[in-house]
Amino acid sequence: MRQFFVVFTLVAVLITGGCNMLDPERPTPQPDTTLFGNVVELTKPGEDGLWMIRVQIGTPRALTRAKEGEGREPPVVEKGLMAEVSVGADSVVYMRGEPAILEAFNPGSEVVIEPVVGTTRMLGTSFIRCEASMVMDFESYATWRLPELPQTDESSSRERREDPASINSDGLEQAPVVLGDGKVLYFSASLRTPVDETQELIGARREGLIDESAPDQVRERSYRTQLGEEGWSQPSLVQIQGLNDAATARVTWVNSDETECLVTVRRSDEPPWFGKSVRSRPRGTWSEPKSVVELGPAGGTDAVYLAGSKTQIAYVSQLFEGGTTDVFLYSPKLGEDPQPLDPRISTPAAEWGPRVGPKGELLFVRGDRQLMLSGENPEELKLPMPHRTLLNQAALSPEGEWVFFCRPNFTPVQIDQDIYVAKWLGGGVLSEPIAVDEWRGAADLD
Repeated sequence: MRQFFVVFTLVAVLITGGCNMLDPERPTPQPDTTLFGNVVELTKPGEDGLWMIRVQIGTPRALTRAKEGEGREPPVVEKGLMAEVSVGADSVVYMRGEPAILEAFNPGSEVVIEPVVGTTRMLGTSFIRCEASMVMDFESYATWRLPELPQTDESSSRERREDPASINSDGLEQAPVVLGDGKVLYFSASLRTPVDETQELIGARREGLIDESAPDQVRERSYRTQLGEEGWSQPSLVQIQGLNDAATARVTWVNSDETECLVTVRRSDEPPWFGKSVRSRPRGTWSEPKSVVELGPAGGTDAVYLAGSKTQIAYVSQLFEGGTTDVFLYSPKLGEDPQPLDPRISTPAAEWGPRVGPKGELLFVRGDRQLMLSGENPEELKLPMPHRTLLNQAALSPEGEWVFFCRPNFTPVQIDQDIYVAKWLGGGVLSEPIAVDEWRGAADLD
């Protein structure tokens, strides 16, 4: 908490200390800093589609109480300091840990605003203008960024999700691989790191996740579940020979009869790599994976075969050590060396999480945006909300009707991930999402 108070005090000094040097007639660029305050007024969007939110800048009450409880004075923010913030379709809005609409914030609500880089301006001596990249209620922000702050009764009484019979838990569930018209799901799971290192890892304790010789070490394993009349079966560990000591064994592609798979492997003493594993029958044990040597010594992760191919592989790698990740393609038709994909896909930003749809669609994540290439240019997948909803690691069902994807929860130390399902409506638009544990396939269309 001490670090936060230092940062918040510095922000207050930057704002108040710079006020006297400003030309009151001209907006002046200011450092982009996190803004804390209370909602004064909301203005609904006009022709430009932008909401406007006016905020009285101030120290959150919980922080003031915590500071006073330590016998110290809370940070001082100049009285009368206001912010006018534009919130558009590309802004992320969260309340109580869930995606929200801006109208959910009533006057007086405590909010936290992250500005879009380079948009903060000072008008006169007491008025800030900026564009919002994120608007979040303070309680959600504190849960995420200030876990040592005393919790409210509401936040401390949230139900823990630790049932290994469910898919989603308080741990990380991600990397969905979908088969059988969406009724067979492979996914990876791992436990989350707690704030207090003396506490246990967080999440459902599934088979294979705990190394008894090092119970505090995080493992990642893949699981299989199937949808029946009563819901999803209890997820079962994907048993792959030779990987008992691996920190990561993540399945990223499975053929339709479940006899071949691609798996990403990471051990503590070597770079991650991926290999191919096989079995003679759908319920058998997977063989020890063989590295796909065609990809060369650089290796890679999260590989998928292109639709209808057994030789062309899209995967994630780094061209240069310390650089960002890109999606590469290995194809015998293009020569012995893997190639980065064209500039529509490979950019200076980090690209990751490739999946291939039934008609050759390429789904991948750029930064924190889920994209899909099915025509001339990649389009961003969007949920039916007036503001941007974060999602990643999307995978189309084999008939292309449903999209399985991960949605982040803003939790401390590590961002939690849960798996959701939405109907593919075309044009980059998805239907209202359903948590995968509650999804029942075509029945959810009724």
